[in-house]
Amino acid sequence: MFPSCDQLELAQTTPHEEPCAQVGAYNYSRDARLEAQAFINQLIRENGNPPEGVRFKVTSNPHDFGSYLDVVIIFDDQDELCSDYAYKIEANTPHRWDKKARKELTEAGYSLLEEDEDFIDPAGGRGLHSHI
Repeated sequence: MFPSCDQLELAQTTPHEEPCAQVGAYNYSRDARLEAQAFINQLIRENGNPPEGVRFKVTSNPHDFGSYLDVVIIFDDQDELCSDYAYKIEANTPHRWDKKARKELTEAGYSLLEEDEDFIDPAGGRGLHSHI
């Protein structure tokens, strides 16, 4: 742990406009963990590697229908670089999965990727995110 730390709960395991695993659903734990790791990987791709003093963690939180997962950023709140990185991520979480996240999820057997009317398959048609 860092000498002085704070944390930001992102309250999500997916980008804003993407479907997510639902607490209580079949395979929730597996799907939510896949989402959370892909989400963390995408956040790092979009924002660069976290500075020393910042780490990501997936937490489990109790809920009436079971425990739900959340992505949390733990950071040294006495270090301006760490604080800036954490708050930048909190303010700029992505709206959609990027291509690498879609590929990562598809290869892991994740089945909640939805059709995306904005995605045009290189073969010329519209397709599912998982076809990337």
